[in-house]
Amino acid sequence: MSKELIDMMKKAWEIIQEIKKEGIEVSMKWDSWTGADYLTKADLAVDAYIIGYLKEHYPEDQILTEETAEKEQEFNRNKTIWIVDPIDGTMNFSNGDDKYGILLGRYKNGEPELWISYFPEKNILLFAQKGKWVYLNNNKLERKIKAEPVFQISRPQDIGVNFENNIYENKAGTKISGIKSYHTVGRSIVQIIVWNLSACWWFRPWGKRDFCAWQVALNELGLTTTDGNGKPLNYSVADNNHIRANGCVVWEPASHKKLVDFLGNK
Repeated sequence: MSKELIDMMKKAWEIIQEIKKEGIEVSMKWDSWTGADYLTKADLAVDAYIIGYLKEHYPEDQILTEETAEKEQEFNRNKTIWIVDPIDGTMNFSNGDDKYGILLGRYKNGEPELWISYFPEKNILLFAQKGKWVYLNNNKLERKIKAEPVFQISRPQDIGVNFENNIYENKAGTKISGIKSYHTVGRSIVQIIVWNLSACWWFRPWGKRDFCAWQVALNELGLTTTDGNGKPLNYSVADNNHIRANGCVVWEPASHKKLVDFLGNK
C-alpha cells in the first residue's frame, strides 16, 4: 500500500475535523447534470489540499475533482487521471451524521487502477490496487458471501418501492431483505465490500466522479457492475462522457438476478 497517499488522506480528514469545530455552514451548488447539491467550506478546503498534494507529487497527471472547474477538462486516455471526492456524503456531514468519508481514485490508460476509501468514524480504510487485492485497515480483506442476500436501494420511494423494518417491498408484493441507503455512492460500495452487502441499486444519473475508481476493488473481489437491466456497465474515465444509465447495480453473482427481477417487477 502507499503510505504517502494514506497519510495524505489522514491529513485531509484532520482538515475536515478542524472546520467541523468551527461550525458547519452549508450552501448549495448547482450541477447541470445532477441538479442542486450540498456544499460546505470543508468540501472546498479538502479539495484544494488534495489537488495541491497531487500537483506537487504527480505534476504530469490530470485531476478530476467534484468541487472545482478542473472537472470539465478534457482527459487524455494515455495519462494518469486522479479522481477526488473530498467529502463523500456532504449532506450527511452537514446534518451532523457520521456517514461520510473521503474518496480517491486513480486511472491509468483509461482504466481503474487504484482506489482509497477513508471513513475513519466507522474505522474503515479501504485500499485497492489492480492486481494487488483489497486491504481493510492494512489487513488483506477476506470477503464471505451471505447465505441470505441483503440488498440496498437508493431512494426506493422514487421507483414505487416501500422500505420498512429492513424489508423492501415492490408493488407486486415481492419482498427482499435490505438495509437503508444513506445517499453516498462510496459508502454503498464500502458496505458491499466490508459488510458483505449482496447488491445495491442506485437510480440516478452517473458522472465520472461517482465511479472514483471503486471498480478496481470490485474487480479484485470478483464483483460486477451493471445497469438496471443487468447489462455490463464498464466505465472508462477517459471517455469524456457522463453515464445516464437507468440505475446501477453492484452485485455478487448469487444475488444479481434476484435484485434485477425485483426491480423489473416494481
